[in-house]
Amino acid sequence: LAKRKFRNLHASDISLQSITRAKQIADDEGVSKRISFYHFDGAHLPFKNKEFDAIFLVAALHHFRDTTQALKEIKRCCKSGGYIMVFIEPSRQYYKTIRPLAKFVERRFTAFMRKHENTRSIAEETSLGFSFNTLNDLAKDIGLEVCMYKTHWVLTGFVFLLQQFSYR
Repeated sequence: LAKRKFRNLHASDISLQSITRAKQIADDEGVSKRISFYHFDGAHLPFKNKEFDAIFLVAALHHFRDTTQALKEIKRCCKSGGYIMVFIEPSRQYYKTIRPLAKFVERRFTAFMRKHENTRSIAEETSLGFSFNTLNDLAKDIGLEVCMYKTHWVLTGFVFLLQQFSYR
């Protein structure tokens, strides 16, 4: 987005490690001066009401303990007529098939994973993933509309699992 001349970009994460890595990538790409980076809990945003034209959540919604409250807070920061785009959320199928495999792998590599145990959110452990109906109901409850829904395929879940494990 920064390369496409968007102004006023903000990136945030609850993980300081992720924000540090994002800053490094932005530096390497020569766009870090166009992005403000924040390390905070996304359920309590330090922004004014209706501050943003668009808000992107990438693989984030399932990390919130209270997804309804998180989306209400995100909606508060989005201008009327703006867009809230949610990408790469695991489907319920992912949590039924891939997540048990991930837990098995983590148990086998317990010593390795202990070094990286604070890279997984507590909410991720309790999430059941999302179906169209759960996202649609959640959106309706707070006055949003789902414009498009594509499932997070099981194969994509395997790829995501491998990427996640290598990152940790």
